Parts: sequence; structure tokens; C-alpha cells
Amino acid sequence: MVRQTLNFEEIQIVQQSWNKLEDRQYLIGEAFYHSLFETYPSVKPLFRSDMEKQKRLLIHMINKGVKLLNDIDKLESALSSLGKRHIKYGVKEEHFPCVGETLLKVLKQFLGDEFDEKTLKAWESVYQYWAVFMLDGMK
Repeated sequence: MVRQTLNFEEIQIVQQSWNKLEDRQYLIGEAFYHSLFETYPSVKPLFRSDMEKQKRLLIHMINKGVKLLNDIDKLESALSSLGKRHIKYGVKEEHFPCVGETLLKVLKQFLGDEFDEKTLKAWESVYQYWAVFMLDGMK
């Protein structure tokens, strides 16, 4: 993956769109894993822990990742550490596109018409940014 920078507008769009989902985050976790396992059943064995806990961890990670877009140094460090932890779970680079695609699909499902082309592009950029630093941590 190519290292990139995020612009202010992308950060604003992602933070504003995520904030709109605050009261539905648990449902997003549910929908995310349902969609991920339905579309990519081969990744299900990677998730050996309690799925209720896993849903909460996913939402916590997204919350932190969105919030730290305002503090890139802390964000990059947190993502690198997260990547290191994912090694022991058996995560590989080829899993990142599956997760990204699923995240975007679920965001579209929950934001509806508000998930326009600009919002899609902003989330794609942010996810790519997150993935680059997680992958760095896995190396």
C-alpha cells in the first residue's frame, strides 16, 4: 500500500459522518461482522474470541482512529501497535482490503444518502492511511 497523507477536508468529513452514527455504533459492529463473514467466510477462523467483545473492540478502534485524526503522531503510533497485535491473530496483508470493503459497505448502509461520493472517498483515504500504518506495525 502506498503511504499517503490526509487533508483537512477528508478528516472533517470522516469525523462528522462517524459522529452521526454515535447512537448506532453497536449495530454497526453487528452489521460489520455479519457482512464480513458472509462475504469472506475464510476470515471467520481468525476470530476466536467472544464476538460481543470483538464488536466492542472494533467500535473502540474506529472511535480512536477517527478521534486521533487530529493527532497524527499518536494515531500512527497507535496504528503501528495495533498492527503488531494483529500478527498473533493470524491477520495478513490480504485481509485488509476485505475489512476496508466491508467497513465502507456498512457505513453506506447506515448513512444512506449521506454517504455520497465525497464521503466515500474520504473514508477510503482514511482507511488506506490506517492500513498502511497497521501493516508497518506487522513488519
